[in-house]
Amino acid sequence: MKSKLMFAAVMGLMAMALVLSGCSSGGSGAPMAETTAAPVEKAALAKTVAPAEKAPVEYEIVEHWQTMTISGVVESVDLETRKVGIRGAEGGLLLIKAGEEVERLDEMEVGDQVVAEYHISVVAEFRAPTPEEEANPLVFLETAARAPREMDPAGGALAMIRAVVTIEGIDRPTQTVTVMGPQGNYLIVDVLDPTRFDRISIGDPVIVTYTEALGVALEKAEK
Repeated sequence: MKSKLMFAAVMGLMAMALVLSGCSSGGSGAPMAETTAAPVEKAALAKTVAPAEKAPVEYEIVEHWQTMTISGVVESVDLETRKVGIRGAEGGLLLIKAGEEVERLDEMEVGDQVVAEYHISVVAEFRAPTPEEEANPLVFLETAARAPREMDPAGGALAMIRAVVTIEGIDRPTQTVTVMGPQGNYLIVDVLDPTRFDRISIGDPVIVTYTEALGVALEKAEK
């Protein structure tokens, strides 16, 4: 009895081996074809992380009425509009609108050496220009400005201009920067924050919105 059981077990194992062999060979006795798993791209394995969007940079905007003085040579005089062009010692051209307090304007002539005092407001944005600003570096705005009452009691309207300018000079002792506009004119801008000097360089672009220079004094220089 025991031998019959052992024989049956052996036969069962042989049958199982044959079945397994038939499954692995496809039942034809041919060697099993090697299967290769489809390559998995690394990108599918790696966790996809969308690049973080840069936070918009906030630029300092400073609006400041300031009183300036220029010495130079008269290049143009328009009595109707009361505008006088003065070429400064450094070669920059400044156009001043003479206020009502400026007397004897009709005595000014091209070539006169003069000293002028004027008020001007400048809004400066220390940043790179946008494509639209690069295409239109000088724009006369439709809105007008008025100097503070203590500066201009008459309250005359002043044109406002937006321009893409370049820093041409940095003066730490006086806390000012000189910028040159697209037409070669110069502006001197007060820098209220001294730490700003650590972040600006000659040649940096600046977007300025400024008023016409309001002349409050215009005198011929003593020879």
